[in-house]
Amino acid sequence: MFKKRYLKSIALALVATLSLSMFAPSAALAHRYYHHRHGWSSGDTWRAIAGVGVLAYIASRAASSSSSPSYQVMDYETYKAKFIRDMDNAESALWLKIKDLEPGEYYIQYERESTARRIKKFAKNLPYDLEYIGVDDEAKQVYFNKL
Repeated sequence: MFKKRYLKSIALALVATLSLSMFAPSAALAHRYYHHRHGWSSGDTWRAIAGVGVLAYIASRAASSSSSPSYQVMDYETYKAKFIRDMDNAESALWLKIKDLEPGEYYIQYERESTARRIKKFAKNLPYDLEYIGVDDEAKQVYFNKL
């Protein structure tokens, strides 16, 4: 529904509103008290500093959590190994058929369309290993290049 950065901004605004609503009633009640005291004590100064410190801490935590995460760049072989490791059983079985083929143009006869979708997925995610050519629906064959 909302993107993560918008949710963090909304949360920060709510925290600021909550913090202000906690201090505003105190300040309104203190007005009568200060009116009779006619002065500002060192205790009031420390309370004000603590309040500002709490708000600064909350704001800094929200800012540090909303900064963009650092992405680690993987080399192709590491990415490929991770992709292969994350395959389900049917994808792994199909990959085992394809991975040892010599470079060239091939086709695979399929019974279910999921095989064609899997080869297309391999070609999309492993562009240095496979190139997707297309599907012949009548013959139920999927064509690809092994690079």
